[in-house]
Order: sequence, then structure tokens, then C-alpha cells
Amino acid sequence: MSQRSRGARRPGPIAALLAALVVTGCQRPQLVLHVTTDAPVPPASGAGGGAGDPAPLFDRLRVDVYEPGQGAPCAGCSRDFPLDRAAVEARALSLGIAPPADDLVAHVRIFRALFSLDGEPVPAAALEAWVALPAPAGARRDVTVHLATARVGQPQGTRDQPITPVDGAPDRAAPVWPEAFPRPCPGVPPPGMVCVPGGAFWMGNLLGGLEDLNAWADSPHVQLAVVSPFYLAATEVTAGQISEWLRWNQKLSREVTPWTGSQSEQNTSDWCTVSKGGQRDDLAANCLSRKAAVEYCAWAGDSLSPATPLRLPTRAELEYVQGGLRSQPYVWGFDDPGCGDMVFGLSGGGVLADSGSLLCRGGVLFGGVARPGTGARDRLALPGGGELLDVAGNVSEWVVDRFEDDHPGCVGASLVRDPVCPPPEGATVTGSAVGGSWFASAGLARAGNRLFPFSHGANSVGVRCARSP
Repeated sequence: MSQRSRGARRPGPIAALLAALVVTGCQRPQLVLHVTTDAPVPPASGAGGGAGDPAPLFDRLRVDVYEPGQGAPCAGCSRDFPLDRAAVEARALSLGIAPPADDLVAHVRIFRALFSLDGEPVPAAALEAWVALPAPAGARRDVTVHLATARVGQPQGTRDQPITPVDGAPDRAAPVWPEAFPRPCPGVPPPGMVCVPGGAFWMGNLLGGLEDLNAWADSPHVQLAVVSPFYLAATEVTAGQISEWLRWNQKLSREVTPWTGSQSEQNTSDWCTVSKGGQRDDLAANCLSRKAAVEYCAWAGDSLSPATPLRLPTRAELEYVQGGLRSQPYVWGFDDPGCGDMVFGLSGGGVLADSGSLLCRGGVLFGGVARPGTGARDRLALPGGGELLDVAGNVSEWVVDRFEDDHPGCVGASLVRDPVCPPPEGATVTGSAVGGSWFASAGLARAGNRLFPFSHGANSVGVRCARSP
């Protein structure tokens, strides 16, 4: 077990008395603090997870012990433990403490190791309790504290007013938080769509990515989100599909900027893909406003069936799939992409010579949107069958939500369910986009990054339709 240094404080009187598990052979009266939790944690080392298992959300336990009147743990009175399902089910999360004084307080936290600032767990993403440690009764006294996932970001007690633990050791392990388990769609996906099972994930800028944040990107934050199962189009809408829609809805043609017919790169519309001649029909559509995206999805739903309404996805839904349903920074995992892994870094030419990323440009290649499925790793195989393509790159995708999610009534709690922050009726700021694109660097493709809203569609933004079951 690892020990965390607390700096150059005077060793406290209990510095050598905090031990992992029960110290056998100890002659002093001992208090044993047991921790139970319903938190979804990784399987035991070497054990694989099943298709129906919840994605791990927490993986670390930290216990700090405070002496009376102290504002920091005593030296040597902090312990970190890795968490796995075997330890939780065996009720092995316990510490033996031989306290020489009354009024000790334990600060107990369960968190994800990735989420820390200066070595401290992010409060909004931790299960936390301040626990009064009673004096042992006889040779040994067992007490228990439970950390519930539903209380994430809501500490139990404070250092000055700690909670009283339950007397006795736990007689059974707590069942895993039910909202973490994947939940299938209740029916068959519409043509061209796949079922994304419901579940829980960490929503927000997962790993910070501060070097890539700029005026277009989100600020770091994290919160636990539960999403219901939903259907999502397997691919981004193509230019050909938008052209077909415009033939039936010509009055909305002003909401789509067409291709200039040139690849000179001297006009930003040279990168647009919708054209009257259909030369780029097989590419992902771009250069369309949010209004056009909304209207297209509604029209496409009507063409399937009036009972099959399609809509823009929510930010939470797209972030969920961008993280591979497992709160990863990328759909494939944690490693940054190479140029063949996804469509990104193809800017840096013509009028865009000084903007965007040219990492993957290479030679005289004309940058821009690619055909669906071009990125070798930019895909997500779903448990119920089917595959999502271009989850991280190619074009960013319009979402329902506005960018300013700090508005009252939008997002804000540490635990949210099917969160959405739609623009107010008649607002001129009409939404935001999620995901990376051919124009951007790899950092903007990390799950949790968003783009500011556009007054009209940019050549890096497209659309993918969703449907509620």
C-alpha cells in the first residue's frame, strides 16, 4: 500500500499507529474502520469485465486522519488504496487504528485517480465523508461508514462536524449502484441507426487538456452523468443526404453554404461539401446552420415514419460515445491519435494557412472533410451490435445544448440525469458543437471539449441525428 507525504510537519503522536488492515499482535486497544460502497470499480487484477458489467467510475480510496484542532492530517496519517471489485465484495476496505487520544477524525474519499488537482481529489467527483473516530471499547471496536455513489460531490459531515459511523463490521457487500449498469434500447434501431445503451459516465473535460484549450474550447470540469438508452445514426449525415433534403425544402437552402466548385483554398467555402452537381455527395456534410441540422433530422425522421422523430443529440449523449461509453478521453482509449487514426489536422492551406492544425496535411494534399469511416480507429462497436463511425473526428457535430451551461436550471450538480441545456426560445446564440474535425488538433477531439456556437455553419461542423426510444 502506498503512503502519501504531507510535508515537513512535526510527527504526530499517532504517526506510526495508522496501519492498513488490522495489525495482528498489537497489544493496544484498536479501532477498525470499515468502508463500504456501491461505487462501480474495476474488476480484480487480471479479471476481464463482462458485456453486462458497469464501466468503472472510481478506482481509489484515500483515508486521512486528523488530530484534535489540526487543519491538516498528521504526518504519516494518510493512506491511499487501489480499489477493485474483489476487495469491495470481500469487505476488505478496512483500517486498523490504535488511537492514543479521543476526538480523532477520519477524512474518507473514494475517487478516480485521474481526477486530482495538486494531488487532491476533485471534490465534485469524489464520494466523501468526515467521520468521528470513537474510542475503542476493549481490545477492538469495529465501526462502518458507507459511501454512496448517488452522493457524489456531496460530503457527509465536515471536519468540525463529522458524522458518527455505524457500530459493527459490515455483514455483506453493498450491491453496485444500479444506474451504472448498461441498459439496452427497448426496440429495434431505425434503418441506418444503432442502439447506444444507457449508462453512467464522467461528463466534462476528463483529463484537462489545458494545452489545447483556447477561445473555442470548454474549461475543465467534471460531473457524473446518467444517460438513457438512445438511437444514434451510425455515420455523420453526408452531403448527398443534405442535397436530397434541399430538393424538398428549397426555402432552407440559405441555411447551407454550398461548395464553390474550386479547390483553390482561397475561399472558406472551398471546403464545403454540399453541391448542386453532387461531386462531393459521399463526403460528410458541413457548412450548414444549426437550424438546417434540426430541420434535416426532423425531415429524415418523417421519411422513415411519422412515429420515428429524429432530433439533434444532446451534448451528454455525444460525450458518452466519444469516451467509448467508459469515460475515456478518446473513443479508442487513452493514447493520442496518429494521422491515420481519425480525420484531423488537415488545415493550414490557402486562406486557412494561419489557422487550424496542419499536423496531418502532408505534401499538397487538399485538406477537408473525408468519407465516413476514413479514420482507422475512430469507431465504436456497440454491445448490442452495430458500429458508430467518425466519433472523434471528420466534422464536429451540432448538439441541442447551448454552450453556457452555467445558466440556472442547466447543468451544475455533481450528478445529473439526461442533462440538456437548450437555448432559450428566440435566442440568437443557438447552440454548440461537440467533437473534433478535419480542421482541428487532436486535443479538441477529446471527449468533454466543446466548440462555441456559430451564427452559421462552419466548414468544420456537420450533423448526426439521434432518436429517443
